[in-house]
Amino acid sequence: MKIIGNNFLFVDNTLRKLESWAKAHQKEVEEYSGKSGLITASPKHYPAKRYLHLAENLRLIKVSRSECAVTKIGQPILYLAESSQNPFDLTNEQRCYLLKRILENDSDCFLQLLKSLEKYNEIKDIFMYFKKTLLDHLERKSKSLAIF
Repeated sequence: MKIIGNNFLFVDNTLRKLESWAKAHQKEVEEYSGKSGLITASPKHYPAKRYLHLAENLRLIKVSRSECAVTKIGQPILYLAESSQNPFDLTNEQRCYLLKRILENDSDCFLQLLKSLEKYNEIKDIFMYFKKTLLDHLERKSKSLAIF
């Protein structure tokens, strides 16, 4: 969000800046517990594209043609990000805001996953029953929303 700011940036420029940012914050990246999402420079920017797509899917940014910009939904993140030293440390406000965005976008799936976690003790059971639980929930929801 900070990389784009209140500007319109070309997607390729945004991806390059994201890669440069990751390199400049190598110390914070090494301290971060989940290293599977590292951003490294690559000709097609695949590692950085994951984060661009995530921000777009959460509707924090809008990508149209070859440009991207922060949306009205993403604007509060710019304000909240001003106080953070380590970019991986989220304030309580940022956590709440991102949870709100996740729930708005994926509440059906997310809430069914939470219910499965409460119901089943074994991870294999969660994997086994989650799809059916989700589909049953969506079927019930679609029937309740049906207008005849």
